[in-house]
Amino acid sequence: MSIAKNTGRSIEEVRELVRTRCNRSFSDWLKCINLPEHKPLEFSIGIPTEKAAAQDVMKTERWIRQWREASAIPSGAEVLWKDVFWHSMGGTRRVPERLVIRTAQAAVAFAGKQQLQDFLRASSRITMLAERRLAKAACALADERKFAATAKDEEFERLLGLVEWMLLHQPAGCFIREISVFGVDTKWLERHASLLARMLSAQTDQNMPASQLARIWGFKTPPATVRVRHAQVFADGIPAEAMVGLPAEVLNLRKPKTVVIVENIQTGLSIAVPQEIPVLMGMGYGFEVLSSVNWLQEVDVSYFGDLDVHGLDILSAIRTKVPQARSFLMDVETFSKFSSLAVRDPTKGLAETPKNLTDAELALFDQLRASSLRLEQERVPLSHVNAAIEKILGKPQV
Repeated sequence: MSIAKNTGRSIEEVRELVRTRCNRSFSDWLKCINLPEHKPLEFSIGIPTEKAAAQDVMKTERWIRQWREASAIPSGAEVLWKDVFWHSMGGTRRVPERLVIRTAQAAVAFAGKQQLQDFLRASSRITMLAERRLAKAACALADERKFAATAKDEEFERLLGLVEWMLLHQPAGCFIREISVFGVDTKWLERHASLLARMLSAQTDQNMPASQLARIWGFKTPPATVRVRHAQVFADGIPAEAMVGLPAEVLNLRKPKTVVIVENIQTGLSIAVPQEIPVLMGMGYGFEVLSSVNWLQEVDVSYFGDLDVHGLDILSAIRTKVPQARSFLMDVETFSKFSSLAVRDPTKGLAETPKNLTDAELALFDQLRASSLRLEQERVPLSHVNAAIEKILGKPQV
């Protein structure tokens, strides 16, 4: 809010300025509690010009009286006044000039009841962590304002209990469900993984992404599996057309010459692929399991995903592990041919262009981002997909 030269701010207008500053500085104040005494916060109230004050004398008098009688100025804050000479209003008048705030608690108290409650709750939790020798974790929690200020007490107690349990058990050597903290289970940990990873990273001086927390901490995890069609390539006795979930350990038993990776499961089950070629399906961004397949970089890999920005992003990410992967039907020609079947992309899109794309794929990405459209791969007629597969792989066995 800009300072008007000929008007004075009301208490509510200044309160809104303080509230904005509180929102911006909330986390920093939690880490410090008090503002530096040598540098208090100052908010200009704005003294009207004599001309403006005289134009509505009653309004000016009411404004001065409201500030003089204000009961909402907390301890740690004060209004500074200034004498001005207004000839047209009878001479010297004492008017409010600035609001000075010297403590964080005074700032949030002036900002409003809810801001004060949030700050006091959060600061008590930060203090509790510090008293339990978790000062670094406390600073990380301060950066998570929403949880620190608004989480229910039982949720905070679970978080605190889990942090302390994990610091005493590294590596964990158990499944998450075996953690002896009341109320903590796999889903609870997954919901709070980002906050937990941030606090533990700070406390242990490590860098632990939330997605890798369970692995880094040594929790046992069920083996990740890949949905596979033509799984008899890896293990005898499995019907060729059955879809089974196989862990990397089974995939590593035998090395095929070629694999096809398809995003949509129904598409993967329907396309005409020779039985000696396995079809891996439905992984999306969960393709990390492929990192444990030790032959994947040594075979031909064909990939077909959705014709949208995320499908191309997944393809780019897969190429970080399987650089030789080639896409099919993920180009402008295919999109244009079936554009009548495209729909508006409901996602937020991508902030950056994926790095590992060919020129043809980049051209499609640019068109999709500009149009905010997507063509799901199951919309592409199966006959068209099969024709592309036959061109790449040859006719399947009948």
